Amino acid sequence: MLRPGTVSSFNPLAKQIVVRDRPTGGNCVGLFKPRAPALVGIDISSTAVKLLELSRSDRRYRIESWAVEPLPADAIRDKQIGDVDAVGNAVKRALERSGCKLKHAAAAVAGSAVITKIMTLPSGLSEDDLEGQVQVEAAQFIPYPLEDISLDFHVLGNRGTELVDVVMAACRTETVDARVAAIELAGLGMERVDVEAFAIARAAELLPALQQAPADTVTAVFDIGATTTTMIVLREGRLNYTREHAFGGRALVEDVQRRYGLSPEEAQTAIRTGSLPESYGEDVLPGFRHSVAVQLGRLLQYFYAGSEFSRVDQIIVSGGTASLPELAPAISAEIGVPAHIGNPLAEMTRASRVPARVVEEGTAMMIACGLALRSFD
Repeated sequence: MLRPGTVSSFNPLAKQIVVRDRPTGGNCVGLFKPRAPALVGIDISSTAVKLLELSRSDRRYRIESWAVEPLPADAIRDKQIGDVDAVGNAVKRALERSGCKLKHAAAAVAGSAVITKIMTLPSGLSEDDLEGQVQVEAAQFIPYPLEDISLDFHVLGNRGTELVDVVMAACRTETVDARVAAIELAGLGMERVDVEAFAIARAAELLPALQQAPADTVTAVFDIGATTTTMIVLREGRLNYTREHAFGGRALVEDVQRRYGLSPEEAQTAIRTGSLPESYGEDVLPGFRHSVAVQLGRLLQYFYAGSEFSRVDQIIVSGGTASLPELAPAISAEIGVPAHIGNPLAEMTRASRVPARVVEEGTAMMIACGLALRSFD
């Protein structure tokens, strides 16, 4: 559970945090919650609220509702909600535009706001003893008073006959509470709070490049947002590594602003609609593609230096930036690893009210998709 005010639980692959009912008092840690009602995934990014509702039939998914609602420039600061009212109103507008009728939501906190650790503890402990041991271990490395922290743990499995591996996650309670407040302001109940990297990992399971790869394939997924790139590494269905890096598509917007004398809004619109002069494709876009490849290569070097891995077998790029032409070949040429574009909505059908462009723009919906998939846990 997240504690003291919000409660969560992990699945065996440590890909989720789950908000639960608030206890009446005390620093409570709990285990799993019964199956949640149908959930709408709400990704609160640095520039927009992204909403996605999915249904499933015979293991095929359908997009039932969708919306992207811009946020004011100061609503999100350093991946934290700075203006709860502005975010809550944006969520409300997104709900109205999408036509979504669901009453429960899943949202996520940034990985930089969460501390995760795998502990090795004695096996055979009772639930209360295990809870107490996790709290004792957490107090040794969490740099905040425990009363200010929401945390959860899950037993991963046995390590021999006398030890057990336990994964723990901790987040400042105020960070979780800000998201809960924004969602509730829009008239929704917050049913799940996830971690962005875990949501990306869940959505990545829908990608053909991952589904068709051998089980031992090491896959690096880069979700490139406006200001932050989230990197995760997957192998044999397990999330092995996560890292955030301060680089994103805003760099391209700034390049276009400088080159053509446009405002940020004008530059974003021109990039999205393809209405820039021909020189954009010759003088601006190639340089930005190279910058993306260099930044991803740098993240891979951090990964190699801090893990037992010395290679990745494939790269998947998602986020709004992933829709840029020829991005995957540029990354592959620079890094020397096959690169693919990740669109988790590509194989989905859609309700009649959902426009066709939603599927085409699905690269930007990785986190929202991973959150919406929580309906089917």
